[in-house]
Amino acid sequence: MWCSFIPARLAAVPFCVLILIICFSADSIAQTSDPKFLSAPDFKLSAEAVSAGIDGAFKVALSIDEEGNVKSVRMYGDPVWPCDTSPKREIEAVRDAVEAHLRLLKFSPAMKNGKPRKSEVMLEFAIGDAFKHAVAPGEAKNGSSPKLVKGGVLNGRAIRLVKPLGPTAKGIVDMQVLINEQGNVSKAGALAGNPALFTVVREAACASKFSPTSLGGTPVKVTGVITYVIQ
Repeated sequence: MWCSFIPARLAAVPFCVLILIICFSADSIAQTSDPKFLSAPDFKLSAEAVSAGIDGAFKVALSIDEEGNVKSVRMYGDPVWPCDTSPKREIEAVRDAVEAHLRLLKFSPAMKNGKPRKSEVMLEFAIGDAFKHAVAPGEAKNGSSPKLVKGGVLNGRAIRLVKPLGPTAKGIVDMQVLINEQGNVSKAGALAGNPALFTVVREAACASKFSPTSLGGTPVKVTGVITYVIQ
């Protein structure tokens, strides 16, 4: 199996972040061209979703036809939302809106032997301000003081990493989180993994504690992922 990693051009899609991972069998490398992202309408969270504090990113799989149209969308996880709330109606509305939006994405089709062919694309789609505007610490411009930074995988930075209580299933869950200036998890939501574990893992993530992060002496919020392995 051969894979190419293709970051899409953010300037072309100002309201989302797309990361494309496309895989092909090794014997077709020489005759294959990847699908290429062309366009998408702007995506904006509803006022109800913003008021509910919904943010984060979705990991999704797209099936693209020979004309470059999205024929099906599979969503693997949830957005993030405040740890002390349960906005089920707003979350479902966001999921529906994101799926409808992703169906409007346009690609140039994958090619094989000079002919268009169907393909599959994996991507992450960021929907809210925290996960769209967070920057890596090294990306901060001189003299600037970003309020949100990307922390990557955060397990090693935990002061207290709470274990899920009584899970009956096994598997891996990548829990995306927003950590506030005091090191507390303020929002969480499953990015990917075993759906049977999402609720108990989210509760554990929300109860965890991290070292506060500062840039230039200024406390900042951090976005990142906690990976849980339940055996």
